[in-house]
Amino acid sequence: MEATEVLVRRVPEGRRGRVTRTGCDNAAAIAPSSGARAVTAPRPQPVSGTRRKRRVAMAQRATEYQDPPQAVRRRSKDGGENQIDSGEWIDPDDIRPNQRTARVIRGYWTMCMLRRLQRVSREIKEEHVHAADYLRTRADVARIGFSAPRDGMPVNALVYGPRLDFSKASHSQCRAIDEFKRIWASLREQQQRMAAVILFQNHSVDFWCRTEETRTGQKPNSKIELGKLVGMMDHLAKFLDADIDTALQKGHMRA
Repeated sequence: MEATEVLVRRVPEGRRGRVTRTGCDNAAAIAPSSGARAVTAPRPQPVSGTRRKRRVAMAQRATEYQDPPQAVRRRSKDGGENQIDSGEWIDPDDIRPNQRTARVIRGYWTMCMLRRLQRVSREIKEEHVHAADYLRTRADVARIGFSAPRDGMPVNALVYGPRLDFSKASHSQCRAIDEFKRIWASLREQQQRMAAVILFQNHSVDFWCRTEETRTGQKPNSKIELGKLVGMMDHLAKFLDADIDTALQKGHMRA
């Protein structure tokens, strides 16, 4: 009986093995009656979830866009206006329709003392952080204002003629000034000092206690001052409840 040459070739993972026949013209040459047996490669068993995990890991792979800050800014314990925290956020420019998860960016942003306290204290809640962000935004817009919109004109272009009205940025700045004064007037004098040190300057509660000790000569209890901070944030969260909900729905605040 003449032997039939059979070549077995393994294909990539996930597909069944195929038999390549050589030395014969038809399937009858390797029929069972001829005594030859076609050998098929065993079907590999793919690991469940491996491809999906790899795809998700590649989609969530963060991209570094910022240089590491100075060591003195990372080591600061009492906070401050230059203190930073490491964080990650979703890339707003990621518009890939064939990806299930958005690109994540790792970097550094300005430290928020309330967010740092929220990690160690259950008294600081999410609505307190939203109220602090809303107040800080109103303060920045009232003091600095918004930039002018892009008009596509060259830098050296000269435009003559009076304007019919103030710009939209100027109107927004005026509204922010009035709104900030309304919020600031709802706080007592001690709460205003505490908000200036902790919310605007991003200092810790211990730093606030040392500041009060320098001012009054008596060092306050840090736990009592933390309770005062929570009471002030409860007041701001209730006072700005409707405004915060509107800002979150419009995407003007970080959720």
